[in-house]
Amino acid sequence: MKFLNNHSILYRILIAVLIPSIGMALFSYWLCSEDFTSISQMKRLRSLTELTTMTGGLVHEIQKERGTSGVFINSKGTLFQRELQDQRALTDKKRAEFVQTLEREGSAARQKGMGFVIDAAQAAIAKID
Repeated sequence: MKFLNNHSILYRILIAVLIPSIGMALFSYWLCSEDFTSISQMKRLRSLTELTTMTGGLVHEIQKERGTSGVFINSKGTLFQRELQDQRALTDKKRAEFVQTLEREGSAARQKGMGFVIDAAQAAIAKID
């Protein structure tokens, strides 16, 4: 500490305050950068969770339509005529919601390296028609 003896009191106070302040600023930056990383990961997770939920809803409606169609076909068209039409309308509605969600959330997923999943989903949906 001999090197501080030759300097003024103002310089010594500045050094005493500046060094811990720089340390606190660096520590704060490190904490904030971790928070920003966590926020980014949570946004990605939210996006993918919404896509997953919509996918599950669409698959459920398609399976219900499949079951209704099976009963309709096995009864040679005598059973579930109205139910099949209603179910097809529900499936079409869920499909439209899924496509809309895929377009909205898909761009964010593409930026996160999930483009191949979005492309596969869009190709599978196109095959339904």
